[in-house]
Amino acid sequence: MAVEALMQIAVPLDGESADLDIPVVLRQVHLPKALQLTDEEPVELYTELRPHPISSVNASDTWWEFQISSVSDATPCT
Repeated sequence: MAVEALMQIAVPLDGESADLDIPVVLRQVHLPKALQLTDEEPVELYTELRPHPISSVNASDTWWEFQISSVSDATPCT
């Protein structure tokens, strides 16, 4: 999901094809809990991609933060 989000922001808004031969490096990946999906219970996923903060007022032009959160009736996961 993180790589797909990066590819979506790499494509210009005018829809023109872009050079997508971009290396992607995932660092500091943290999976606190596995999300188990079943056909019986619906799960809502929230995805967020934002520039990595450098300070309280500046953000990186190169590094991005990506977060997937889920909500179900049973247990919330982040």
